[in-house]
Amino acid sequence: MDAPIGAAKARRSGVRWRRMVLIFMRLAACVWMLKGLLNWAFIIGLTDPGFPDLRLSRQGIIMAFAVLDIVAAVGLWLASSWGAAVWLMVLVVEAVLPFVVPDLVRPVSDAMTAITFAGIYLFFIWRAVKEEHEP
Repeated sequence: MDAPIGAAKARRSGVRWRRMVLIFMRLAACVWMLKGLLNWAFIIGLTDPGFPDLRLSRQGIIMAFAVLDIVAAVGLWLASSWGAAVWLMVLVVEAVLPFVVPDLVRPVSDAMTAITFAGIYLFFIWRAVKEEHEP
């Protein structure tokens, strides 16, 4: 039987998983903003002046990640659904790309980072949904 209209739900003690999802999204936003800014620093020559010497395909991939990492970071910080979708798309591409094109792109450590962050995010989302549907 449902509670009467206007009745407050009893607050359970313990971890609030929706809040944990939000905190994780903000932390991931900081990491991805840093990754995007480091890509831009490489593009404009602050960290290493070798960007113009790279093949065009590698330059394109670095520029794409420079833009997408920052867009995903902003969306994650706002805790919006489009931000999580863009971020998950970036995670999938970052996780798969080193194995598909090994001589062209990022190190395997970026793939492992992406897989780790995706696993943590999915765990938090699973717990938050489970918490909402428990009586």
